[in-house]
Amino acid sequence: MVGILDIVYTYIYFSYLDRRITDTYFPIPLKSIF
Repeated sequence: MVGILDIVYTYIYFSYLDRRITDTYFPIPLKSIF
């Protein structure tokens, strides 16, 4: 099963990617998915 910490770390990780990579590789911000 997925632990709460796994969800938190995943959210933080994608939020970090959102600031660095999204503008270049993804037309839609990853934050809008969550």
